[in-house]
Amino acid sequence: MIITKNRYFNILFIFLIIIVIPLLAKAQTENKDLIKKTSEYFNNIESLKSKFIQIDQNGNSSSGVIFLQRPGKMRIEYNKPDQILIVVDGYYLIYVDEEIDQATYMDINDTPAKYLVDPDWSFGSETIEIYDANTDGDLINIYAKPYDKKSKERIKFIFKEKPLELRQWEIIDQKKNSITVTLYDVELNNELESKLFKYEEYDLFDKD
Repeated sequence: MIITKNRYFNILFIFLIIIVIPLLAKAQTENKDLIKKTSEYFNNIESLKSKFIQIDQNGNSSSGVIFLQRPGKMRIEYNKPDQILIVVDGYYLIYVDEEIDQATYMDINDTPAKYLVDPDWSFGSETIEIYDANTDGDLINIYAKPYDKKSKERIKFIFKEKPLELRQWEIIDQKKNSITVTLYDVELNNELESKLFKYEEYDLFDKD
């Protein structure tokens, strides 16, 4: 399986979006009770730990664990054979390719991670539209898209209703590529160790 950097940024971008869209986007759907319910769910998240499975449009799958500490800190660990680690420490997004022992630092303001740390930023009425919400048995489906009419991106979130819990999201990008992420063993608002959101490089020449 070929691993590309874009593939991993897709999951990061998707996850950052799901934390803020329901809180800040203007809903263009009549079923506002579902929007309110899911918004309150996100509002109450201070920390999150969850295992995930990620599948792309070609059937390639990856798995791992994601940690979130609001505001502004995140860690995504991929299981082997993938050798990628993403750490957001509040200042930088650090993309670590463990296969070649290389860490790339990006200013958080140049990445989607800025949406977690900038208290003045908002999707607002000109960026994201929640255009539909419905139920399907015990599931709640929330649909979102950019307000930009030229954009073909679509995002779908799936919640289990009783008890309310985020289960899955799917994004279709401009090129109609899709990535589906399923969460399981979700833990909310437990204390997370601060070291999870720190990355310390070691001297490669000291490796055994």
